[in-house]
Amino acid sequence: MNVLLVEDDPDVRGLLESHFSRIPHVVLDVVDRGSEALGQSLTSRYDLILLDLHLLDVGGLDILPVLRGSLPRSVIVVITGYSDLVTEEDFEVAEAVVSKPFDLSVVDELVQLTKEMRERRARIRSLGLS
Repeated sequence: MNVLLVEDDPDVRGLLESHFSRIPHVVLDVVDRGSEALGQSLTSRYDLILLDLHLLDVGGLDILPVLRGSLPRSVIVVITGYSDLVTEEDFEVAEAVVSKPFDLSVVDELVQLTKEMRERRARIRSLGLS
């Protein structure tokens, strides 16, 4: 499973990198700028994207629709300490908004649910092959 973490806070980034390193079969790419996330979305496919709202160069909500357009099957989750900035329109693009600080069990559940979605999509596609 491929995961993209877009987070500029070194403490949060380090915590999540450490946590993901313990989850089997997860390949984690980490960037701290929105422009890097956009570049990654053009060259790689991700099952799960964790996107911070406040980045060094652009706002996470500014790149959210672009990421969705590039990666329509990715599960995109906004992680933020400013959940009051997220609108109903943003929920049409992102699957969820997780407020910081959050329990790492939320990350585990996101990974599990994303794996299940990926497996179900593969099963649905296989129904069309005879």
